[in-house]
Amino acid sequence: MRPLTFSLLAILLPVSADAAGIQLQPHRAVYELVMTRSSQGSGVANASGAIFYEFAEACDGWKISNRTIIRTLYEDGPERTSDWTYTSWEARDGSSYRFSVESEVNGNSGEDIAGTAGATGDGGEARFTAPEPQTVKLTPGTLFPTQHIEALVEAAKAGEQFLLADVFDGFAADTPYYSINAFIGPLKAPEADAKPGTDVGSWKMRLAFFDKNSQEEKPAYELGIRYFENGVATEVLQDFGNMVIDGRLREIELLPRPSC
Repeated sequence: MRPLTFSLLAILLPVSADAAGIQLQPHRAVYELVMTRSSQGSGVANASGAIFYEFAEACDGWKISNRTIIRTLYEDGPERTSDWTYTSWEARDGSSYRFSVESEVNGNSGEDIAGTAGATGDGGEARFTAPEPQTVKLTPGTLFPTQHIEALVEAAKAGEQFLLADVFDGFAADTPYYSINAFIGPLKAPEADAKPGTDVGSWKMRLAFFDKNSQEEKPAYELGIRYFENGVATEVLQDFGNMVIDGRLREIELLPRPSC
């Protein structure tokens, strides 16, 4: 299960939020995780947990902090508690990116992941420093997570329905890089009793993640999500094929913008 970097994906050529007229909203949010379906033979009896997500703005870029805790109950075997923290920083122009992941399983330290990435018009590369050194070549037009949110919203506002992009987030050393197909639904007007940050227009989207290192024709997993024009996300549904996890927004706090 991947974190809510909410790139989930993307899209066109890289654009900046300022250039596109997009104002992403810094915020903290808590999502409750509930398993809504598991297939026969998956071995999973139940799963639940929470995501603690922060999207912060700085004068030179954006920072994402995401802690995910999920408890999985298996039909045959003990309960498994996974706890991981993902942090990243991304330059405003999308030219550079830093990422790190710390994890625990049942209280035991897991594999740490860390690295940096840089993108240019004709490509770029990502360099992992942990768990072991490796370099990943990036294709021209590759997006990082915040850049991908900007592109999704820009495409939705332009009335686009289908978008495709390569997206690098570095969350997993073995699958850090995806080609993502996005389907964008029609614009939905804000609801009268909307939570803070969700009082603007939004679009339901369906994103299919294809591992760049694999030749599989089927996506590694799919994501259903509602994105608001300020980058806030609700109705997060992660479909892994043999299991579906519903992420329900429970709390949201809007954060101030920096004085630059």
